[in-house]
Amino acid sequence: MSGKDGPDGSGGRVSLDEVERIARLSLLRSDRDEMERLLKDLNTILEHVDSLTKIEVPSDEVGGSSVDGPCVRDEEVEPDPLERPAEQIAPEWQDGFFIVPRLPAVDADEGGGP
Repeated sequence: MSGKDGPDGSGGRVSLDEVERIARLSLLRSDRDEMERLLKDLNTILEHVDSLTKIEVPSDEVGGSSVDGPCVRDEEVEPDPLERPAEQIAPEWQDGFFIVPRLPAVDADEGGGP
């Protein structure tokens, strides 16, 4: 642990009350044992993050890449070709559009349906 007492005096950074609050906000139902396990897991994760922030990395290695600048490639985005043209698989086709029957519910909303 970091040596600092947590809000509940447990030595962790997250308190059991905070874990229970997060569980309520997340609509999770957990018993006391599971809450305590989650508390331990959260504090362990925070300890690992703390240890990572303490690692000294030379400024020439920041970014983890030996490439100067971002690696960018030219991309030509084209639509995937269909096996058959859309007009061949459409039940009805007119002026480049699929023609579909009106829904009875739409007609009913407009007062023209059954």
